Amino acid sequence: MSATSPPIPAGLLTRVLVAEGSVIVLTHLRSLLQKSGYEVLTAADGVQALAILESENPPALALVDWAMPGLDGLEICRRLRSANRRRSTYVILLTAWSQQNDRVEGLEAGGR
Repeated sequence: MSATSPPIPAGLLTRVLVAEGSVIVLTHLRSLLQKSGYEVLTAADGVQALAILESENPPALALVDWAMPGLDGLEICRRLRSANRRRSTYVILLTAWSQQNDRVEGLEAGGR
């Protein structure tokens, strides 16, 4: 957490969104997170993920697939970053891509 980020209210970090186009990866991540005590929200595409993240009570953390149907992870980050939101959501982009320009693009979009 950076020095300029507002503190996360107690209890909100236990909710995590997993947005993943692959059913196998989505199921595996959900299972791991639930076993660790997290409440897991899931989305199979970017449109569903963005709706959850723009809801009245979004989770404080989202694991978002870079390349998924609907909206990709980069576009989700861009839209969240440009919106006037009351609370931040930390977004971790999931990808197998490893080129430096891909990492830079993800960071510029707002992912971590």
